[in-house]
Amino acid sequence: MFNKRINASLRARISLNIQGATPVFSEVEDGCVKALEDEFLYLYPPFQRRLDFFQYSKGSGQSWADFVANLEQEGARANLYEINVDDLHVSLR
Repeated sequence: MFNKRINASLRARISLNIQGATPVFSEVEDGCVKALEDEFLYLYPPFQRRLDFFQYSKGSGQSWADFVANLEQEGARANLYEINVDDLHVSLR
């Protein structure tokens, strides 16, 4: 059932980490969700997400409320709560 819910190319990329008996959610061993998270981090690393946050700007015709809501979403995706001074320095260069 899990494989039916994901894109075929994504399924192919994570298939080495997922077998028929692999649990979807697991705190003890690597599960399907962990494989998806690992693939996401590989394809869209924290540096890129932080760069997207710092480069985000208000679009013409976009309301301030929408801009702020979208900026908050970009910040959440960028894991800004984990950022340190060195990360910030690299992101702003």
